[in-house]
Formats: sequence, structure tokens, C-alpha cells
Amino acid sequence: MQLTKAEKDFWLRKALWTKRQLACFVCGLKPDVVHSSNQRRDIYVAEEEIGLAMIAEQLVYTVDQKADLADRMYRGEELFAPKDAIRWAHPIYPSFPFKHQARRGWPWGSYENDCLELLALAAEEFWAGKVMRDEERKREVVCRWLMDEHGASETLAQAIDKVLRGSAQIGEG
Repeated sequence: MQLTKAEKDFWLRKALWTKRQLACFVCGLKPDVVHSSNQRRDIYVAEEEIGLAMIAEQLVYTVDQKADLADRMYRGEELFAPKDAIRWAHPIYPSFPFKHQARRGWPWGSYENDCLELLALAAEEFWAGKVMRDEERKREVVCRWLMDEHGASETLAQAIDKVLRGSAQIGEG
């Protein structure tokens, strides 16, 4: 499947994707077309893989609290922000049509390294445009996420957490 630039832009402008839409992309299929029985089987398998990634907390999702019984049966209640879905699927599925793009225009210019990438990922995950309860942004939660999901050392995770919280000195915190 090749999405045109217009189709990619259309899907990237969506605030959320359904589980079925994400499963179609994982299979390299367009979600808005009729699929063969073999393709439907592949989509089902992809939905199972997505579900397992959700249980393992590898894939960030939100639940549609307003979904009625029919919505839950036919569409599902799990929804995915495109950036979270892309970050999860792009490295795993070769036919996934979207690529996780490196950031441009960072305050430090075009210079990039692993530590700056982790800093930016944590900022996006826990701060950027988020309204979160305090317990969701506790130091332990942020540090554990950096260590478990991204392989950061405990020292690096604590340093990134302190930078994001705006601690004036390394000893504060």
C-alpha cells in the first residue's frame, strides 16, 4: 500500500485513530477501503498484537468514555494519538506507512544525541500539552518510564526528570 501525500496528511491531521485504523496501517492497508478475507484475518491478528502492546504498556492509548455499547462492539473504545501510534509501530512493522521523524527546530539547533532525544521524549510524554494528575507525573513514574521504555540509566533518568521539573540545582528535587 502506498498512501499519497494527501492521504498521509489526512490521517496525520486526525486527533485520534481507532484500533481498527491502526491495525490496517500495521498491515500496510488503507483503513477506508474494503478488505479481502485474508486481509481481514491479518487485521484481526494486528488488533491482537495492538491489544498485547496496550496491556504491556508499550502503546499509549486513551479510552472513549462516551462510547455506548454499539460503539464498543463495532469500533472499540481504545483510541490512539497518531504520534503515539507511529512511535510504537514504525520500528516494528516494515509496511507501516508513517515514519517517526526526528525533531527539527529544537532550541539546541540541529545537534542531536541520545540524552537530548530522551529529554524531548519525556517532555512530550509527561508535560507537552498534557493535563495530568500529580501522581501521573511523579518523579518515580517519569524515571521508571525512561528506564523501562527507553533503557536510560537511573542517574540519567533522574537528571532528565530534574531538568524537566526546573530544579535549580542538581541536589534539589
